[in-house]
Amino acid sequence: MCALIDTLGFDAGVEKVGTRPALRDNDACVIILPGTTCRELSRRLAATIPMVGCAGAKRVEPCFVNRRTRCYRYSADTSPPQSFRPHYDGSQHASAVIEGNAPRQQACRTMMSVLVYLSGDAREPAGGETLFYPQGAAGEAVVGVTPVAGSALCFWHGEHPDSPLHEGAPLLSGAARKYVLRTDILYAC
Repeated sequence: MCALIDTLGFDAGVEKVGTRPALRDNDACVIILPGTTCRELSRRLAATIPMVGCAGAKRVEPCFVNRRTRCYRYSADTSPPQSFRPHYDGSQHASAVIEGNAPRQQACRTMMSVLVYLSGDAREPAGGETLFYPQGAAGEAVVGVTPVAGSALCFWHGEHPDSPLHEGAPLLSGAARKYVLRTDILYAC
């Protein structure tokens, strides 16, 4: 998968994902996942994703994974190493592909982020953890999640009261590139 998204190409992410360079300097690209992939991700995540989101919104069924997916690549070979500084993830409308375009669908909004780690090994820590901060204050992280290939991390975002301040920490010097897919969980508006 990493080789596939490398062939798609990356950029600084400002136009693709709308984040300022002062906040992030990792590489990014956006893909629209096939419906079959979203259905399989939905099936695998179903037992861990809450049925009810913010303000009583119900999870979209049976396929609740948004097709719009951001691919992030982090490198330790830059100075300083690439990172995604403390931020909150935002909510967005669902995406689909209609006649080659990806219009936003107004009937659904995202309320949870899903990070799927495509690289990383728990036996060989290389930095690049997803760090979570208490009560919205960047300082000492209270939770750090080490990227492990094949694992997923889900958390509230947008208007949800439990949306956490978090960051993608820099990799350690000499570490292999870190690859992450970021998609979202859809709830009916």
